[in-house]
This record gives sequence, C-alpha cells and structure tokens, in this order.
Amino acid sequence: MKKEQGWDRQTSQALPDSEVTHFHLLRHGQVETGGVRRVYGHTDLPLSAEGWRQAESLISFCDEFLGSADGILSSDLRRCMDIAEPLAERLNLPLHVHPELREQFMGEWEGRSWIDLTDEDVEG
Repeated sequence: MKKEQGWDRQTSQALPDSEVTHFHLLRHGQVETGGVRRVYGHTDLPLSAEGWRQAESLISFCDEFLGSADGILSSDLRRCMDIAEPLAERLNLPLHVHPELREQFMGEWEGRSWIDLTDEDVEG
C-alpha cells in the first residue's frame, strides 16, 4: 500500500479518510510576574522580554514549518493575542478570538504568589 499524506502504512489503514484535521496547540511565552511565581489564570499579564523573544521564535518556527492551516484560535488575553495576531498576519490566516479559551480561573488565588499561598497553607 502506498503512503498517503506522509503516514506509515498502519496509520493510513486505520484512518477513515486521508484528510485529517490537525490542531497545533501553542502556548504563550513567559509572562511578566515581577520576578515571583504567580497564579494568573484569567489575570491579563503581559509577556516579559523573554516572552517576546519566545513569541518571535514561535512565530518564525510556525511560518517555516507549520504548512497549511485554516485559521488561528486564541484566548482574548493579551499574552495570547501578542502571539496570535502577528502569527495570523504572517500566515495570512483569519484570527478567531474566544474568551472560552482562557486558562482556568483560579478564584481567590488569582494574582497571588505561590510563596504566599504555601505560607498560608502551612499556617492554616
């Protein structure tokens, strides 16, 4: 049996169709937390200088190796949009923004440092 779409024989036989949907899950780069590990699920922290370097590297990688895509899905948080917007522009793809793609909301822990949470747990 000939290889289809670069799949090995076993995978080609298992697939009902050679047209397969691929999702590439990308995560934002490092965020600015003031040098402290923080819980920041829904907190809209910006990318740090290192996060911007990581974003630029990720965008360049996707431009070179991603291949065809139908669109970009992103959370509405700035740290995600700072990658999604230039990626969509570079790849000439539509950008679909969904608040439902945010990280988990951490309730009373939002924005707090892990050190404070750990100290509080030990004291409690």
